Amino acid sequence: MDRKQTGLIILLVLLMILAVIVAGYFGPGTTVTDASLAKKRFTARAGTTRRKAIALSSKKRSQPRAQEAPPAAHSGQQSSRKNPIPVKSLSAPNDENLSPAERLAREATNSLSPESGIDKLQQALDQPQTPEEAALLQTAIGNLYAQLEPPDYTKAQAAFDMALSTAPVLEMRQRITQQYAALLLYRGAPELARAKIQAALAEPGPVTAPGLELNLQLARIHERSGARDQAETVYKYTLEQSAETAHADAPEMIDLMRLSSLCLVRLYRAEGRGEEADALAKQFKTRLKALAATPPPSSSR
Repeated sequence: MDRKQTGLIILLVLLMILAVIVAGYFGPGTTVTDASLAKKRFTARAGTTRRKAIALSSKKRSQPRAQEAPPAAHSGQQSSRKNPIPVKSLSAPNDENLSPAERLAREATNSLSPESGIDKLQQALDQPQTPEEAALLQTAIGNLYAQLEPPDYTKAQAAFDMALSTAPVLEMRQRITQQYAALLLYRGAPELARAKIQAALAEPGPVTAPGLELNLQLARIHERSGARDQAETVYKYTLEQSAETAHADAPEMIDLMRLSSLCLVRLYRAEGRGEEADALAKQFKTRLKALAATPPPSSSR
């Protein structure tokens, strides 16, 4: 082998070494660099505060977001049990000295599920309770049965009937009837709601705010059924009774005056009796001014 051939072989070896070096520099090692560059492209820069920013991510990064579905399902579960029936508490709204039964009824009504609330209340009813406490718990059970999916109206009505038969005080029975009638109206039984209200109003006793609220409920049922004459009669009765017993320290009666007046004005205007509506509105303002200037009965002693 002469020098020319030897030199050619050495040159080929050097070219092969150079090719290996170049391949090592620009070959598989670049995948790490490319991956890091890709991360920089897909990740927001530090300090970014864009509201509702859309994450720039690959399909692989979108998979963890699918795990966020359970909270959405939970929130939907909460909204699905929202009670469409208006429920007025049988106890004072701001009463800090709640009895154990009142506290339990509120806790059960706000339970994560109606079933768990019903179980708590039924367990409490297995223990000795006063008639008032038992009626309160039965009313809460009736409302919870109406919140089931689907609602169990048969058991709800049975609970309300039990509450009415147990409640020892007239005003409590009237408040229970308000909720009972609201349930019946919601399920599309206005005639049964009317019968329950009329039965409650037929009980002897003094004029009470819950009783006048029942009258307003009854008048609305009359009006919706097209019996406007009967609705007008009941609205007028409620207005006069609340006006007779209203004073500065009786906000419930003043509210009933206002509500019955508004209902009558609306009814008059719907029938084209604008002059009567205007006269009634002025009369209400006059009565309200007179009430503001009149001291409550207790201060006259």
